[in-house]
Amino acid sequence: MASLLLADRVVTLRPVGASAGAAKDASRSSISYRELMRSWAWSEALWRAGLLTADVEGETAVQDVRQVHERIADDVRFSPLRSFLRDDLLEHERTYLDALAADVVKGGPDPGISVPIVAGLDRFASRHDLTCARAHPTSVAEKSEWALGTDRIAVGLPIFVQADADRLLHAREVLADVLGPLRSALVALASDLPSGVQRNTQQEVLNVAAEAYSLAFDRRRDSLFSEASNDEVRAIEGPVTVSFFRLPADAALTAGLNALEALGRPAIRKKSPMKGAGNTPDAPGLVVSPGAPIAAIAFKVVGKR
Repeated sequence: MASLLLADRVVTLRPVGASAGAAKDASRSSISYRELMRSWAWSEALWRAGLLTADVEGETAVQDVRQVHERIADDVRFSPLRSFLRDDLLEHERTYLDALAADVVKGGPDPGISVPIVAGLDRFASRHDLTCARAHPTSVAEKSEWALGTDRIAVGLPIFVQADADRLLHAREVLADVLGPLRSALVALASDLPSGVQRNTQQEVLNVAAEAYSLAFDRRRDSLFSEASNDEVRAIEGPVTVSFFRLPADAALTAGLNALEALGRPAIRKKSPMKGAGNTPDAPGLVVSPGAPIAAIAFKVVGKR
Protein backbone atom coordinates (compact mmCIF):
# COMPACT_ATOMS: atom_id res chain seq x y z
CA MET A 1 0.00 0.00 0.00
CA ALA A 2 2.85 2.39 0.79
CA SER A 3 4.59 1.64 -2.50
CA LEU A 4 1.40 2.20 -4.49
CA LEU A 5 0.98 5.64 -2.93
CA LEU A 6 4.58 6.85 -2.76
CA ALA A 7 6.31 5.40 -5.84
CA ASP A 8 6.34 6.73 -9.40
CA ARG A 9 5.51 3.22 -10.59
CA VAL A 10 5.37 -0.24 -9.05
CA VAL A 11 6.75 -3.29 -10.87
CA THR A 12 5.85 -6.81 -9.78
CA LEU A 13 5.85 -10.37 -11.07
CA ARG A 14 2.58 -11.12 -12.83
CA PRO A 15 1.49 -14.74 -12.39
CA VAL A 16 1.16 -15.64 -16.06
CA GLY A 17 3.17 -18.04 -18.19
CA ALA A 18 5.18 -17.41 -21.32
CA SER A 19 2.11 -18.44 -23.29
CA ALA A 20 -1.48 -17.31 -22.81
CA GLY A 21 -2.59 -20.91 -22.89
CA ALA A 22 -0.97 -21.76 -19.55
CA ALA A 23 -2.80 -18.98 -17.72
CA LYS A 24 -6.11 -19.84 -19.37
CA ASP A 25 -5.66 -23.50 -18.48
CA ALA A 26 -4.82 -22.58 -14.88
CA SER A 27 -7.83 -20.29 -14.62
CA ARG A 28 -10.09 -23.13 -15.72
CA SER A 29 -8.67 -25.98 -13.67
CA SER A 30 -6.85 -24.49 -10.66
CA ILE A 31 -8.87 -23.37 -7.65
CA SER A 32 -5.79 -21.61 -6.22
CA TYR A 33 -5.18 -19.69 -9.43
CA ARG A 34 -8.80 -18.55 -9.65
CA GLU A 35 -8.65 -17.46 -6.01
CA LEU A 36 -5.47 -15.51 -6.70
CA MET A 37 -7.09 -13.73 -9.65
CA ARG A 38 -10.07 -12.85 -7.44
CA SER A 39 -7.77 -11.51 -4.73
CA TRP A 40 -5.98 -9.33 -7.29
CA ALA A 41 -9.16 -8.08 -8.97
CA TRP A 42 -9.24 -4.93 -6.79
CA SER A 43 -5.98 -3.75 -8.45
CA GLU A 44 -7.33 -3.73 -12.03
CA ALA A 45 -7.61 0.06 -12.12
CA LEU A 46 -3.97 0.37 -11.03
CA TRP A 47 -2.84 -1.79 -13.96
CA ARG A 48 -4.99 0.17 -16.38
CA ALA A 49 -3.57 3.46 -15.08
CA GLY A 50 -0.01 2.22 -15.61
CA LEU A 51 0.86 2.61 -11.94
CA LEU A 52 1.17 -1.13 -11.48
CA THR A 53 3.09 -3.00 -14.18
CA ALA A 54 4.94 -6.25 -14.77
CA ASP A 55 7.63 -4.97 -17.13
CA VAL A 56 10.31 -2.37 -17.69
CA GLU A 57 10.80 -1.47 -21.35
CA GLY A 58 9.07 -4.69 -22.34
CA GLU A 59 11.21 -6.93 -20.10
CA THR A 60 9.75 -8.84 -17.16
CA ALA A 61 11.38 -10.56 -14.17
CA VAL A 62 10.25 -14.03 -15.27
CA GLN A 63 13.64 -14.95 -16.76
CA ASP A 64 15.47 -13.65 -13.68
CA VAL A 65 13.35 -15.88 -11.44
CA ARG A 66 14.02 -18.85 -13.71
CA GLN A 67 17.78 -18.24 -13.68
CA VAL A 68 17.86 -17.96 -9.88
CA HIS A 69 15.88 -21.20 -9.61
CA GLU A 70 18.36 -22.94 -11.92
CA ARG A 71 21.30 -21.49 -9.99
CA ILE A 72 20.00 -22.90 -6.72
CA ALA A 73 19.52 -26.27 -8.39
CA ASP A 74 23.02 -26.34 -9.94
CA ASP A 75 25.31 -24.58 -7.44
CA VAL A 76 26.64 -26.71 -4.57
CA ARG A 77 26.60 -23.67 -2.31
CA PHE A 78 22.81 -23.80 -2.35
CA SER A 79 22.44 -27.49 -1.63
CA PRO A 80 20.64 -26.77 1.70
CA LEU A 81 17.96 -24.89 -0.28
CA ARG A 82 17.48 -27.59 -2.90
CA SER A 83 15.25 -29.72 -0.71
CA PHE A 84 12.62 -26.96 -0.96
CA LEU A 85 12.71 -26.75 -4.75
CA ARG A 86 10.40 -28.61 -7.09
CA ASP A 87 12.22 -29.49 -10.29
CA ASP A 88 9.00 -29.75 -12.27
CA LEU A 89 8.01 -26.15 -11.66
CA LEU A 90 10.19 -24.75 -14.44
CA GLU A 91 9.38 -27.54 -16.83
CA HIS A 92 5.60 -27.12 -16.80
CA GLU A 93 4.09 -23.63 -16.78
CA ARG A 94 0.72 -24.88 -15.62
CA THR A 95 2.31 -26.56 -12.56
CA TYR A 96 4.33 -23.44 -11.77
CA LEU A 97 1.32 -21.13 -11.93
CA ASP A 98 -0.71 -23.44 -9.71
CA ALA A 99 2.10 -23.63 -7.11
CA LEU A 100 2.71 -19.87 -7.23
CA ALA A 101 -0.98 -19.09 -6.80
CA ALA A 102 -1.33 -21.49 -3.87
CA ASP A 103 1.72 -19.94 -2.18
CA VAL A 104 0.40 -16.38 -2.49
CA VAL A 105 -3.16 -17.22 -1.49
CA LYS A 106 -2.26 -19.16 1.65
CA GLY A 107 -0.03 -16.33 2.90
CA GLY A 108 2.62 -18.64 4.36
CA PRO A 109 5.54 -18.50 1.91
CA ASP A 110 6.98 -21.75 0.60
CA PRO A 111 10.74 -21.06 0.34
CA GLY A 112 10.86 -23.19 -2.80
CA ILE A 113 8.61 -20.58 -4.42
CA SER A 114 9.29 -17.35 -2.55
CA VAL A 115 13.11 -17.41 -2.40
CA PRO A 116 13.65 -17.67 -6.19
CA ILE A 117 10.95 -15.04 -6.77
CA VAL A 118 12.38 -12.50 -4.30
CA ALA A 119 15.96 -13.13 -5.48
CA GLY A 120 14.81 -12.90 -9.11
CA LEU A 121 12.99 -9.62 -8.50
CA ASP A 122 16.11 -8.28 -6.76
CA ARG A 123 18.21 -9.29 -9.76
CA PHE A 124 15.73 -7.61 -12.10
CA ALA A 125 15.66 -4.48 -9.95
CA SER A 126 19.45 -4.26 -9.86
CA ARG A 127 19.64 -4.40 -13.65
CA HIS A 128 16.98 -1.72 -14.10
CA ASP A 129 17.96 0.62 -11.23
CA LEU A 130 14.75 -0.02 -9.30
CA THR A 131 14.26 0.09 -5.54
CA CYS A 132 13.15 -3.17 -3.93
CA ALA A 133 10.18 -2.88 -1.56
CA ARG A 134 10.02 -5.04 1.56
CA ALA A 135 7.58 -5.50 4.39
CA HIS A 136 8.95 -5.19 7.91
CA PRO A 137 10.69 -8.50 8.72
CA THR A 138 8.82 -11.13 10.72
CA SER A 139 10.23 -14.50 9.60
CA VAL A 140 13.70 -15.86 10.42
CA ALA A 141 14.83 -15.33 6.81
CA GLU A 142 13.43 -11.79 6.66
CA LYS A 143 15.13 -10.84 9.92
CA SER A 144 18.39 -12.30 8.60
CA GLU A 145 18.09 -10.19 5.48
CA TRP A 146 17.29 -7.10 7.56
CA ALA A 147 20.57 -7.62 9.44
CA LEU A 148 22.44 -7.48 6.11
CA GLY A 149 21.21 -3.96 5.40
CA THR A 150 23.60 -1.01 5.54
CA ASP A 151 23.39 2.80 5.23
CA ARG A 152 19.94 2.75 6.83
CA ILE A 153 17.91 5.97 6.89
CA ALA A 154 14.38 6.07 8.31
CA VAL A 155 11.48 8.51 8.31
CA GLY A 156 7.84 8.44 9.41
CA LEU A 157 4.97 9.03 6.98
CA PRO A 158 1.17 8.76 6.94
CA ILE A 159 -0.32 6.52 4.23
CA PHE A 160 -3.48 4.61 3.46
CA VAL A 161 -3.00 1.26 5.18
CA GLN A 162 -6.28 0.17 3.57
CA ALA A 163 -8.01 1.60 0.51
CA ASP A 164 -9.38 0.62 -2.87
CA ALA A 165 -7.60 1.34 -6.14
CA ASP A 166 -9.57 4.47 -7.02
CA ARG A 167 -8.86 5.97 -3.57
CA LEU A 168 -5.12 5.42 -4.06
CA LEU A 169 -5.19 7.00 -7.52
CA HIS A 170 -7.16 9.94 -6.10
CA ALA A 171 -4.69 10.40 -3.25
CA ARG A 172 -1.76 10.44 -5.67
CA GLU A 173 -3.43 13.33 -7.50
CA VAL A 174 -4.27 15.26 -4.33
CA LEU A 175 -0.70 14.88 -3.01
CA ALA A 176 1.14 15.13 -6.34
CA ASP A 177 2.99 18.35 -5.48
CA VAL A 178 4.48 16.96 -2.25
CA LEU A 179 5.02 13.43 -3.56
CA GLY A 180 7.38 14.78 -6.22
CA PRO A 181 10.06 16.12 -3.81
CA LEU A 182 9.68 13.07 -1.60
CA ARG A 183 10.33 10.75 -4.55
CA SER A 184 13.29 12.87 -5.63
CA ALA A 185 14.81 12.53 -2.16
CA LEU A 186 14.38 8.75 -2.28
CA VAL A 187 15.81 8.57 -5.81
CA ALA A 188 18.88 10.46 -4.60
CA LEU A 189 19.37 7.86 -1.88
CA ALA A 190 19.03 5.06 -4.42
CA SER A 191 21.57 6.67 -6.75
CA ASP A 192 24.38 7.21 -4.24
CA LEU A 193 25.97 5.49 -1.27
CA PRO A 194 25.64 8.26 1.33
CA SER A 195 28.34 8.66 3.94
CA GLY A 196 29.55 11.38 6.26
CA VAL A 197 28.40 14.89 5.34
CA GLN A 198 26.62 13.65 2.22
CA ARG A 199 24.60 11.20 4.28
CA ASN A 200 23.58 13.92 6.74
CA THR A 201 22.56 16.21 3.88
CA GLN A 202 20.44 13.55 2.22
CA GLN A 203 18.80 12.72 5.55
CA GLU A 204 17.96 16.42 5.99
CA VAL A 205 16.53 16.68 2.46
CA LEU A 206 14.43 13.56 3.08
CA ASN A 207 13.20 14.91 6.44
CA VAL A 208 12.10 18.20 4.85
CA ALA A 209 10.27 16.40 2.02
CA ALA A 210 8.66 13.97 4.47
CA GLU A 211 7.48 16.81 6.73
CA ALA A 212 5.92 18.67 3.78
CA TYR A 213 4.16 15.48 2.66
CA SER A 214 2.90 14.72 6.19
CA LEU A 215 1.55 18.25 6.65
CA ALA A 216 -0.20 18.10 3.28
CA PHE A 217 -1.71 14.72 4.13
CA ASP A 218 -3.13 16.17 7.34
CA ARG A 219 -4.35 19.47 5.89
CA ARG A 220 -5.92 17.86 2.81
CA ARG A 221 -7.64 15.05 4.70
CA ASP A 222 -11.11 16.22 3.64
CA SER A 223 -10.08 16.04 -0.01
CA LEU A 224 -8.26 12.73 0.45
CA PHE A 225 -11.39 11.17 1.96
CA SER A 226 -13.85 12.91 -0.36
CA GLU A 227 -16.89 10.65 -0.96
CA ALA A 228 -15.09 7.80 0.82
CA SER A 229 -18.44 6.40 1.94
CA ASN A 230 -18.92 5.13 -1.62
CA ASP A 231 -15.64 3.18 -1.67
CA GLU A 232 -15.74 -0.60 -2.10
CA VAL A 233 -13.23 -0.89 0.74
CA ARG A 234 -13.17 1.41 3.75
CA ALA A 235 -10.27 3.88 3.50
CA ILE A 236 -8.08 3.79 6.59
CA GLU A 237 -5.02 5.96 7.18
CA GLY A 238 -2.13 5.16 9.46
CA PRO A 239 1.49 6.09 10.16
CA VAL A 240 4.34 3.93 8.89
CA THR A 241 8.07 3.94 9.39
CA VAL A 242 9.85 3.98 6.03
CA SER A 243 13.39 2.58 6.18
CA PHE A 244 15.73 3.08 3.23
CA PHE A 245 18.86 0.91 3.13
CA ARG A 246 21.31 -1.09 1.01
CA LEU A 247 21.32 -4.85 0.54
CA PRO A 248 24.01 -7.07 -0.96
CA ALA A 249 23.24 -8.36 -4.45
CA ASP A 250 22.38 -11.85 -3.19
CA ALA A 251 20.66 -10.86 0.04
CA ALA A 252 17.58 -13.07 -0.46
CA LEU A 253 19.68 -16.18 -1.09
CA THR A 254 22.05 -15.37 1.76
CA ALA A 255 19.13 -14.83 4.13
CA GLY A 256 17.67 -18.18 3.09
CA LEU A 257 20.92 -19.94 3.91
CA ASN A 258 21.24 -18.05 7.19
CA ALA A 259 17.70 -19.03 8.14
CA LEU A 260 18.50 -22.69 7.55
CA GLU A 261 21.58 -22.38 9.77
CA ALA A 262 19.47 -20.74 12.47
CA LEU A 263 17.09 -23.69 12.25
CA GLY A 264 19.93 -26.15 12.66
CA ARG A 265 20.56 -27.03 9.01
CA PRO A 266 24.16 -26.07 8.10
CA ALA A 267 24.74 -24.05 4.97
CA ILE A 268 27.89 -24.32 2.84
CA ARG A 269 30.08 -21.22 2.81
CA LYS A 270 32.82 -20.47 0.35
CA LYS A 271 36.34 -20.25 1.74
CA SER A 272 38.00 -16.92 2.24
CA PRO A 273 40.32 -16.15 -0.71
CA MET A 274 42.63 -14.23 1.61
CA LYS A 275 43.26 -17.06 4.05
CA GLY A 276 43.17 -20.04 1.72
CA ALA A 277 41.73 -22.47 4.25
CA GLY A 278 38.96 -22.74 6.77
CA ASN A 279 35.47 -21.39 6.57
CA THR A 280 36.15 -17.79 7.48
CA PRO A 281 32.90 -15.85 6.98
CA ASP A 282 32.79 -13.53 3.99
CA ALA A 283 31.43 -10.02 4.06
CA PRO A 284 27.73 -10.07 5.00
CA GLY A 285 25.59 -11.19 2.12
CA LEU A 286 28.42 -11.94 -0.28
CA VAL A 287 27.85 -15.68 -0.32
CA VAL A 288 27.40 -15.95 -4.08
CA SER A 289 28.94 -12.91 -5.72
CA PRO A 290 29.71 -9.33 -4.72
CA GLY A 291 27.49 -7.68 -7.34
CA ALA A 292 26.14 -4.16 -7.04
CA PRO A 293 24.32 -3.19 -3.85
CA ILE A 294 20.54 -3.17 -4.10
CA ALA A 295 18.57 -0.12 -3.03
CA ALA A 296 15.78 -1.32 -0.73
CA ILE A 297 12.92 0.24 1.17
CA ALA A 298 10.91 -1.35 3.97
CA PHE A 299 7.67 -0.32 5.64
CA LYS A 300 6.36 -0.93 9.14
CA VAL A 301 3.00 0.15 10.50
CA VAL A 302 3.69 2.16 13.65
CA GLY A 303 2.53 0.30 16.75
CA LYS A 304 2.51 -3.09 15.01
CA ARG A 305 5.09 -5.71 15.99
